[in-house]
Amino acid sequence: MASVKDLLIKLRLIGGKKTKDDLKGVDKGLKSVGKSALKVGAAFFAAKGLITGMTRAVDLAGRFEKVEKVLRILRKKRVFLLRH
Repeated sequence: MASVKDLLIKLRLIGGKKTKDDLKGVDKGLKSVGKSALKVGAAFFAAKGLITGMTRAVDLAGRFEKVEKVLRILRKKRVFLLRH
């Protein structure tokens, strides 16, 4: 399970213009962090989907191989008749 981290941001701003400018910088920084988190989340779920798909493909290939083996055995024993 993902760990939860607390982020404490301490702002100490003096003066109206400086406060406004500094808050813009903090806002841009937080937006950047949010975008990065979104990209990481998308990459995680894409990788998870690929892994799930590959796992399913391997599972189905194994099942097909078992069925194919049984059909070969039946054909050799002439229990299974093929009509052409």
